[in-house]
Amino acid sequence: TNEIRTEMEREPDSYARLVRASREFFLRATEAGYVRVLMEEAPIVLGWRRFAELDESYMLGLLIELLQELTDSGEFVAVQIRPLAYLLSGAFIRAAVHISEFDNPEQSRREFSDTFEHLFERFRAHSA
Repeated sequence: TNEIRTEMEREPDSYARLVRASREFFLRATEAGYVRVLMEEAPIVLGWRRFAELDESYMLGLLIELLQELTDSGEFVAVQIRPLAYLLSGAFIRAAVHISEFDNPEQSRREFSDTFEHLFERFRAHSA
């Protein structure tokens, strides 16, 4: 998460940071062992409750923070931040698992990144 935060903070605005964070997350999903540690080992070793607490402090927390910024600035339509963050988080994790298992992870990563970006656009206040 620190690497994702570092990369996203290079962007000039909240929306660009959200897009960059999602792309960086999917890039990590193509790294050997990342998904295995994130989705298989961490919940078992830490226990589900502790894993969820850490997720809230890191990845889910980052997503909540970005969505809150976008909503507060009026760039996103008014949404319930927590439910949207949980839905997106679940979709991110499922996509990461798929990317890590796909025969062509680079292609899969691009497809999911583009799809998420399209989804984010639908929440923008100026979206038609």
